[in-house]
Amino acid sequence: MGSLFSLIKELSILSTKGKDQEIDALCFDSRQAKIGSMFFAIPGTQVDGHQFLDQVYAQGCKAWLVQDIPANIPDDVTCIQVADSNAALAEVSCAF
Repeated sequence: MGSLFSLIKELSILSTKGKDQEIDALCFDSRQAKIGSMFFAIPGTQVDGHQFLDQVYAQGCKAWLVQDIPANIPDDVTCIQVADSNAALAEVSCAF
């Protein structure tokens, strides 16, 4: 548990949109995203996590870490762009 900005302070961030918020869970499986969680959109060999951003938002998740900035980011979402979201998940997990 911690503030979003304190969890990502060691990352090489390409861009940030939004405000700091409390994070109580980390997830890369969209089915586990909920209010208070941070979703890591990770491109995979079969499925790209970026395609689930609308779903995680509908489930209340308003903290996203992405490689590719989505076209439409809701005003109440904090979106952090990095070069490698999988590596960022490992780094943030250590800080969490």
